[in-house]
Amino acid sequence: MTGCLIVGVLGVLIQYALIPFYAPPGFGLFANGGDLWVYRLGAEHMLSGHSLYDAPIPHAGWFTYPPFAALMFVPFTWGNPGTVWFLVNVVVLGLTIWRCLRVSGFLAGWHLGLAAFGLTLAAINIEAVRGTLWQGQINLVLMAVIVWDLTRPQGALLRGWSVGLAAGIKLTALLFVPYLLVTRQWRPAAAAVGTAIVTVLIGAVVLPRDTATYWLHAVGDVRRIGDVTHPANQSVNGVIANLLAPGTIAVAVWVVFSALVVGLALWAASRLHRSGEELPAIAIVGLAACAATPLAWSHHWVWFIPVIAYLLYRSVAGRSGLVWRWRLVTVGVVAATSMWLTTWIYVLIKSIGETDAVGYVPAMDAAITHIPTGARLLTCGLPVLLLVALCLGALAITRNSSPTTGIPSGRTEAKNLEKAPGS
Repeated sequence: MTGCLIVGVLGVLIQYALIPFYAPPGFGLFANGGDLWVYRLGAEHMLSGHSLYDAPIPHAGWFTYPPFAALMFVPFTWGNPGTVWFLVNVVVLGLTIWRCLRVSGFLAGWHLGLAAFGLTLAAINIEAVRGTLWQGQINLVLMAVIVWDLTRPQGALLRGWSVGLAAGIKLTALLFVPYLLVTRQWRPAAAAVGTAIVTVLIGAVVLPRDTATYWLHAVGDVRRIGDVTHPANQSVNGVIANLLAPGTIAVAVWVVFSALVVGLALWAASRLHRSGEELPAIAIVGLAACAATPLAWSHHWVWFIPVIAYLLYRSVAGRSGLVWRWRLVTVGVVAATSMWLTTWIYVLIKSIGETDAVGYVPAMDAAITHIPTGARLLTCGLPVLLLVALCLGALAITRNSSPTTGIPSGRTEAKNLEKAPGS
């Protein structure tokens, strides 16, 4: 418990040392909120009777979410939501970490709460978490809803609804439907599909013209989101696009390689599910959804948080002879997913004298031109490689698990965090 708090405090200090909280040009943790502004302006645009998809929204750019999302973003038009939304994201992050530690095997109690608080502070140094807080994104909230729902007991009422709701805001959540189907979770799959359909119908009733425009045209236009060759596009498509740049990528190539990664992830997730390891199974599917989308910014990969929480449990409460291996894996995953990319870009911005730029986007665009081709492939490809490695590791550790007991080899009884070995 004490160790988690110390790590959390050190994490905050490291964050400030690497990039001050109000670092110019809008690169500090508290100095951006650009995507929150898009949510707000998109909702205001809709409320004013304008189309969401016919043209870029003034001062916001293209609105890339489904019509239902615009309806959900209406509360962002009230007052100045920046500070409130930042705090909501931090609280949601802490609750998700608590839930992940709890379902992994730790006993509930104040020790677990304090540990979750310390780990929440430390998690701000994870690239995806830092990016979500910095941009005012919604990734942590959507992940929290899905994690809390799908880690409920198998027969829980309407289990799976969260997938449909999240998909109504960001389509990538739809990958959980194939996962629920391949693991024969028929009722949750039906709840997910049914809820998703309801979100579409709500959008169609309230915004019929925008609904037609989105589903018939805008949904497939990746150019509205951004440049697929950006080194922060960490999807399979981003890796291939950077590899072939300045040439173009054939859609079939992206589809084939994305399908291979998704297939591997679903295989690994289904094996974990049969072994009773629902949390890492859910996390791998979430990561695969990031990998499969045409464009996945670094802040999309918040699903590494459940992975790290599960690895922390294994590092403390696993078999005594294997604990050191779990700890090495945990350190490796944390190091690979930390905010080294943002830090690197900020160092480049300072080195080329772009701290006085008007906004972070021009400064970042200038900085990434100084990243060598090989390094670009590393920045965009590391999350996908890590996902593949996690899938292969999951297949290896579940190889000898019994699908009848629902308990994987080496799973111990629930541990009290204060008394657990190595804590």
